[in-house]
Amino acid sequence: MRRRKQIRLREYDYSQPGAYFITVCVKDRNEMFGEIVDGEMIRNDCGNIVQSCWEELPAHFENIQLDEFMVMPNHIHGIIIILEQPGRDVQLNIPTGDYHSRISPRRGSLSV
Repeated sequence: MRRRKQIRLREYDYSQPGAYFITVCVKDRNEMFGEIVDGEMIRNDCGNIVQSCWEELPAHFENIQLDEFMVMPNHIHGIIIILEQPGRDVQLNIPTGDYHSRISPRRGSLSV
């Protein structure tokens, strides 16, 4: 089994305010979201769902803004801007010693 190279910075806090460029690929690079016709991306139903979900993200996460976004046949690219959160000087994730606490993404982070 081939392991993917880890590209995240090990000690970086991905809940910090800033702009983050993301790419999400479809498993096995299957062209699930549409096709390129005459140099233009034509989204299918799955591609339209992905576009809609992207546009709805700010309704679910008040501390983000969306920038550019592109659906491609087998992946997406987007820029998410994490904004400063009021009261951000207090640690948001409190370790409980519980397994799920250790592996869960931090609230307000890019992973969430």
